[in-house]
Amino acid sequence: EIEIINNLAGSQHQVLANVVLLQIVFDNIISNGFKFSDNKKVTCALERNAENLVVKISDQGKGISASEREEVFKPFYTRSKELGKTGEGMGLYMAQKIINLFKGKIEISSSSTQKSTFIITLPLF
Repeated sequence: EIEIINNLAGSQHQVLANVVLLQIVFDNIISNGFKFSDNKKVTCALERNAENLVVKISDQGKGISASEREEVFKPFYTRSKELGKTGEGMGLYMAQKIINLFKGKIEISSSSTQKSTFIITLPLF
């Protein structure tokens, strides 16, 4: 199950980005959310601050420790095999590269024992 929370209040917002590449970003992060939380609900919240579109994707998984938060964006880094899952460790690496290409950023808010939230920020035009 995926829950989408739209807090954009009906006004028009534009980001300068390639739709296909953004789809890859969201597909990779949402797929990881389902994979690492055993298909429990993933929530996507859309918000806007003064200058940015902010997308927060939260899962119900085991969390990511502080020491791993930078590691997960490195190519071929994966916890999949130790957790009995499939994966090659390229999804988050590609997601970060794509977001950086569009002058955005991607961060992780998580505890080491429960739930991760990926916060994607893209500049508005």
